[in-house]
Amino acid sequence: MFRAITFTDIHLADKNPASRKDNYLESLLNKIEQARDICEEKKADVALCAGDVFHLKTPLKNSHHLVSQVISLFKRFPCPVLSIYGNHDIRQDNLSTLPKQPFYTLIKSGAIHYLEDEFFNNRTIRVFGMDYVSNPEYSNFNRENKGEKVQICVAHVNASSKFDDLFGERVYKYQELSKTSSNIFVFGHYHPDQGIEEIDGKYFINVGSLSRGSLKKDELSRIPNLGFIEIDDSFNIKCEKLPLNVLSSEDIFDLEQKEKEDEEQEEIQNFINEMKDKLLVKDSDNLEEKIKNFNFEKSIIDKALEYFERAEK
Repeated sequence: MFRAITFTDIHLADKNPASRKDNYLESLLNKIEQARDICEEKKADVALCAGDVFHLKTPLKNSHHLVSQVISLFKRFPCPVLSIYGNHDIRQDNLSTLPKQPFYTLIKSGAIHYLEDEFFNNRTIRVFGMDYVSNPEYSNFNRENKGEKVQICVAHVNASSKFDDLFGERVYKYQELSKTSSNIFVFGHYHPDQGIEEIDGKYFINVGSLSRGSLKKDELSRIPNLGFIEIDDSFNIKCEKLPLNVLSSEDIFDLEQKEKEDEEQEEIQNFINEMKDKLLVKDSDNLEEKIKNFNFEKSIIDKALEYFERAEK
């Protein structure tokens, strides 16, 4: 029997996001503690993290106290914690910055282990990592079989069965990934909960981030989950979500601020529509140039242009 607990995108930080009114760090550490307890309860062989352990990419903005707390917590897990790095664990998408990052300190401390290629259960279960890399090819998800019965790929990429583009970032389709060598995929990077799907006998675990840092619609309704993998001695696979015990959105988010932001968005959208009608401009580039010449603060103009671009999509 092989069992694994999965989680991703913790986004640890010393300071609260502007949207949160509770203690953000305390909440995240509690979720990690719950993951540790569930590993013990489920007798997990390994805990798998799909990247973005920390939020801020600048090392000096992560306190020594924060890093020491995380080291202590992960060292109390009853099983090894294996992690790949995400885009927030390096700077400027540059792997050469990794040795200066707090994520690397966790690795050097032994609190977590960098996931490259690991074998379990007499080499019948293979787990490998796909770190954050811009636009890997589908072929990069393949691994030549070394006698294992089950392959588990842990990847920090946008992946889905439902959409194929995300704000200009590539999205890897489950239907194409099912043609590669792995039997189970564990994804990080995309924060909303897409659940667990089975396609052509392959399992896709994409249960979203542990963190809830923004006032987006999904974050207001989403309950953070862990993933759970169980493979029996006949190599039958079971994957499921394990919801965590967390506070409600009303308890953690500043919903009055959310209401103000929604009102501001509506006002800016009305402003853009009115300007477009008055200027009788069909070409969006011409309108953009005209708006830039308005006598407003640059921050207002930039925000108006941002909403204009969204409205045009």
